[in-house]
Amino acid sequence: MTNHRLFYFVGPSGAGKDTLINRLRQTPHFSSEIYFVKRLVDRPAHESTLLDEYLSSSDFAKALDHQELAMHWVANEHQYGIRVSELIQAASYPISVINGSRAYAFELKDKYPHAEIIHITASELTIKDRLQNRQRENNFEIDKRIKRTHELSAHRDHYSFEILNDDSIDTAFSQLVQFIETKK
Repeated sequence: MTNHRLFYFVGPSGAGKDTLINRLRQTPHFSSEIYFVKRLVDRPAHESTLLDEYLSSSDFAKALDHQELAMHWVANEHQYGIRVSELIQAASYPISVINGSRAYAFELKDKYPHAEIIHITASELTIKDRLQNRQRENNFEIDKRIKRTHELSAHRDHYSFEILNDDSIDTAFSQLVQFIETKK
């Protein structure tokens, strides 16, 4: 497993993390190299990404009791997790990608020191604008997310790479691909 690279994507809501992960998934060049790890989440499917699987709060408790989760965290009032079986499957690929949380970065590096944390971020103004445009949160919830971004900025020293996604998604994606390619 020494050749296996585990990319753990983090970043504030509205920074473009999901967009970059989905763009990576749609790039034929990487289709045989990257395993996109399915993430469990306790929110409805219509509010989730393509790589999310809904799991009720009670099922999360059962999965934790049965030690089925390799990773588990709470962010923005939702539970998230990665099944042990997903990480076993991911290890058979050269690269795996996990859509994660900045709040879990310390624990992740303790459990998986080889993990490479990729931080996708944007300016506060850009994030606020994107969150308002997607119309999933009210202004109070948006301000709460912005405050959380400030609180979690202390985790920066754990990041392997950071992308400031204020420009086009093409620019951010080019930076991501360059990071992946230069470390092969």
